Amino acid sequence: MANGQQKARQNLEAFQVWQATQSDDDFKQIIFEDKLNRGEVAKAVGCGKSALTQNPALKKALALLEENLREKGVLPQLKQPIKKSP
Repeated sequence: MANGQQKARQNLEAFQVWQATQSDDDFKQIIFEDKLNRGEVAKAVGCGKSALTQNPALKKALALLEENLREKGVLPQLKQPIKKSP
């Protein structure tokens, strides 16, 4: 049985393989609001949704992917929070 660090590394590798096999159209199919649907990403990678937030390397890789997709126009820009006037 893999320990936590091994599992984290396996999840990151699975994410990288998944990412490399996706086209821009594939990513467009799983957009939720202004980012990729975490449930769909986790399902495709074969990990739990919690791994996407608790595994620092995986979290960083997902953020980088989304940043690159925004630069290419695949993902919309992040919505800015509405500031309330005092």
